[in-house]
Amino acid sequence: MICHQHGDGKIDKKENTFIQKNYFEPLMEYNFYTDVKIKNKIQTLVKPTNFEAGILNNKVTYSFTMKINHNIKDLKFDFGDEDFFVAMVLKKEFIKIKGAKAKVSDLDNDFYFGYRLEIN
Repeated sequence: MICHQHGDGKIDKKENTFIQKNYFEPLMEYNFYTDVKIKNKIQTLVKPTNFEAGILNNKVTYSFTMKINHNIKDLKFDFGDEDFFVAMVLKKEFIKIKGAKAKVSDLDNDFYFGYRLEIN
């Protein structure tokens, strides 16, 4: 099955479900290539909800919600793939956070490159 069958620049509900089950959910096995740190202690990720795939500027995008039940002052998300299977880009304009400020920075992990999102 092809993910986007209509060629209309929109992902319909059936296509969204296919992408979620076949491309997004398998990333859980790899912790979404993400370490979440609270006060520099790695946390277990909660299962994302409200998944929605979209197409923006000829790129497939994923949007989802992850709820954290803490009042956090020192929250960091480190993104990277030490096996070099996944390429990723993180820019501040990609981030939407309610009630906090975000900072995006590059991470040099010696042998692979990643990104950090800090929320405060």
